[in-house]
Amino acid sequence: MSDAIGYKVGQTWWLSMRDHARGSREVVVEKVGRKWATLTGGYRVALGTLHVDGGEYSSLGMLWRSRAEYEAHAESNRLIWRLRDRIGYGPTKATADNIYYAAKILGIEL
Repeated sequence: MSDAIGYKVGQTWWLSMRDHARGSREVVVEKVGRKWATLTGGYRVALGTLHVDGGEYSSLGMLWRSRAEYEAHAESNRLIWRLRDRIGYGPTKATADNIYYAAKILGIEL
């Protein structure tokens, strides 16, 4: 991603934490520096990314432009995992044409 994300003081974002016990919540940009934007709760995000700084560890979570954007992404993830579970080793009634069509819709190159 580029710096075009454009963090601005006072702007609200939706924060989804990798540790689900910490939950998701709205955060506000409190400060924008040269390398980092500081968010409410003391979190910071590197300019040009949507990953919340985890220090020496992996990112603590992701920022989303809105709760709706996050929920749409989460629903897509949930459904794709459900689809993968249902397909298993392959649908027995699918034709090659149908499989290529499904791959095209999903943006998958076979």
